Amino acid sequence: MIAGLFVAGCAGESGPAFVAGPGYVETIEVTTDLGPTPTLTVGAPLVLRARRTSGPWAQADLNTVSSSCWWGAPPPSVEPEVADNIRWISSPEAAARFNTDIRSDHTREVRFSDPGTYVLEARSTLTCWEHTAVDSITVQVVPND
Repeated sequence: MIAGLFVAGCAGESGPAFVAGPGYVETIEVTTDLGPTPTLTVGAPLVLRARRTSGPWAQADLNTVSSSCWWGAPPPSVEPEVADNIRWISSPEAAARFNTDIRSDHTREVRFSDPGTYVLEARSTLTCWEHTAVDSITVQVVPND
């Protein structure tokens, strides 16, 4: 995971660093175990999945890095599953409950306590870059019969 590779720069350090290169772009693609437009009943679990791409990355010397956002090793350009490493926001928010357990497959789970239409927004945790990646899905929650 990229988050595990993040190192805050300190003044006077030298050596290699990896920073966002020219034309840097980050994307997040969100889906669920029920597809891109899920419908589920109140209380049913919905497994969330997210894929992140980022790059290009450029190698620089720590003495020349002007930002505190750098990595000590080349970050992966594709992370196939980062749902547990991004920020999820529900709108409206009161009825959504996200799991906080560690899942071996790096997915997230959400359950809704009330019927309605919800928009789930996924925001990258790489917040030190100018363009934070965002994606969203709309979820329909229907009453239990």
